Amino acid sequence: MKSGSTKNTTKVARLRCERGLTQAALAKGTGVNIRTIQKFENGERGIETASLAVALRIADLLGVHPRELI
Repeated sequence: MKSGSTKNTTKVARLRCERGLTQAALAKGTGVNIRTIQKFENGERGIETASLAVALRIADLLGVHPRELI
């Protein structure tokens, strides 16, 4: 995601950028494949399709309540 771009971005992408994390760092920190993170961010896959464990790890790393990801 380009800096300053907020049009058509998912909450996961916006939160990750606000925290200064790369997709690779989010993937590594949560134990999720980077392609999965990319799918969450580009809307190919909704975060609500993630397992509870994955959603909790992503929310924890981003410092938000899991419902803020939806």
